[in-house]
Order: sequence, then C-alpha cells, then structure tokens
Amino acid sequence: MATGKQLKDFDSAGTISDSDVLFAAQGGVEKKMTAAQLAAYVSKSGVTTSISSTAVAYQASASGTVTPTGTWVPTIPAVTKGQYLWTRTTLTLTDSSTVTSYSVAYQGADGAAGSGSSGGSTTTMSVPVLGDGTVVNAVTGGTSAAITYAGSSWTIGSDGAVYRDGNRQSTGAGAPFSKLLLKTADGHLYGLTTANLWWSEGAPWTNVGATDPRQTTATVNVLGDAVLSAPVTGKIANEMCFFFVPLKKLAIAAGMPSAKGLFLDAATASTTYTFSKNGVQFATATIAAGGTAPTFSDPATIVLDPANNDYMQIIGPATPDSTLGRGGFTILAEEIQ
Repeated sequence: MATGKQLKDFDSAGTISDSDVLFAAQGGVEKKMTAAQLAAYVSKSGVTTSISSTAVAYQASASGTVTPTGTWVPTIPAVTKGQYLWTRTTLTLTDSSTVTSYSVAYQGADGAAGSGSSGGSTTTMSVPVLGDGTVVNAVTGGTSAAITYAGSSWTIGSDGAVYRDGNRQSTGAGAPFSKLLLKTADGHLYGLTTANLWWSEGAPWTNVGATDPRQTTATVNVLGDAVLSAPVTGKIANEMCFFFVPLKKLAIAAGMPSAKGLFLDAATASTTYTFSKNGVQFATATIAAGGTAPTFSDPATIVLDPANNDYMQIIGPATPDSTLGRGGFTILAEEIQ
C-alpha cells in the first residue's frame, strides 16, 4: 500500500454512511470505494442471505387496519363474528436479521334479513304435500284398473260411475268420476269427479271438497325469492294468457300477499282472470268495473315442483271485457327446498 497512510481495521460495531470511503486491495493494488459502491459490488457478486427459519402466529382483533398489540399465539384462535383474524409471519435470515409480514381475514357477521325472514335465522314456510295412496284413473270407453277395499274390487266403469264387484254404486256425485284413491293414512276410499270434487265412500257418499284427501302440510326452508311477471290480454274467451314451467321448486303463499296487477285501460265490467296449477284453479284476480287494479283470491299455498312437471297458467275471462287492456300481473314466489 502507499506510504504515509494509516489504515485501521474495520469496526463491525460502528456505523457507516453511503458516502464514507473504504480502502481495499484488489490484485495487489490498493483501491478505494464508497460504502454505496461496496454494497453494489456485494449485490452484483451474488452475496445473499437465505431463510433459516419461519414462525407463524395469530391474533384476533376488532380492527382490520391497526396491527394488534395483544398476545400472539401459535394456533388459530376462535374469532367472533365481525372481528378480524391477523396472521403474522416472521422470517429469520442467515444473517440473523428478520422480516415480518401480516395478513388479515374477516369473520363475516350475519347479513340483513331477507324478504319474510328474521335476521340470522333460517326462513321457513308451510306448504302442502301429498301423502301416500293408491290411485287408479278412469279409462275412456272402458273399465279402470281395480282397487281392493273393504273386501271388494272397486272400479270406474265406462259410464264414469263407481262399481263395487261389478255393481253400480249410488254416489250422488252428479258428475262422472275420473279417479279412485285408496288413502294410505286412513285406509279409506275416495273418488274424484270431472268437476274436480272429491267424494268419500259411505252411505251416503260425502262431498269433501276440492282438496286432495292425501294433502297435509310440511315446514320447508325458504331459499330465496322468485318473481313471475305476466303481461296478459284476455281479448279471446278463456284465452291462455300466461304459461309458466318452473326450473326450481317454488311456493306461492296463500292469499298471494305480494302479488300486484295493473291495467292502463280500465274495465267496463267486472272481469276475472283464473290462475291454475296443472289445469286446476287455485286463485283468481278480479278487476272491478271502472277499475285498473285486481283483487286476488288465493285460499291455499301451492307448490310448483319441476320434478312433477308442474305448470301454472293464467286464463282470461270467459267473456272478454270490451275495454280492459294493456296490463299484467306480477307474483312473488319463494324458492323452497
């Protein structure tokens, strides 16, 4: 090295700045460089550190932006709804330095209550379901299959009457029968007429109404809402104004509380539209003379199930109104399990 220059050993405990000048020997020749140049040289020469260990710790916090100051734990703690889970990852390098990073996850709180629901709880509704039973259908121009009941063979003849062991029965129904039902729950025989009325076998037979004797109710979960919107005309007698086939299982609540209707051209006379499931009426919408908004009548909840090939229709009035027009109906249904 050049004479007249006093060099001292580097003090590893001291501090230096990028502008400090350092001296070194390279190939027997004394050279000088700044601290910044030395750092660049070391980096270029591939002198690097590596990870020697990793430590992960967790902590729950009410904030997702301010690093928590509590106790970090090695296992994931329970996080209540509306709080944040912080994850701290600490890397220790081979030069004993450390690098710390954080990630944050949010434990969602309950959402706002949906239509007809109470927040945070499962929404349910009661829907009609059919119990078990044996059914035979009338055969056009022939005799139906037989049902064994009360020790006898029961059929529907070609005339639409009920026969017991070949003997015509007096039912008082006043209309041909379209099917016979042996209900599993009570083991009783029922008949359905072409007027869609059920009759209970007995002496005499009794009219029990339009509801299938197998029908009961069940409580199901509501998954969401479905909106059925139907523009209608009704300018042809008994016109099918709307035909709907569901893709998912839907229920329309009794009374159709969320149904709406509006016509821009008012009715001259009272006019009624009929709603039916699989060809059987379940509701009506009546627009009063001079009115534009309907009144809905729907006595029972109905279920439209694609697994059963169910469908819904809206049928126009038997006598079309001369002025009622430019309108339609919107119905709220519930998707159910």
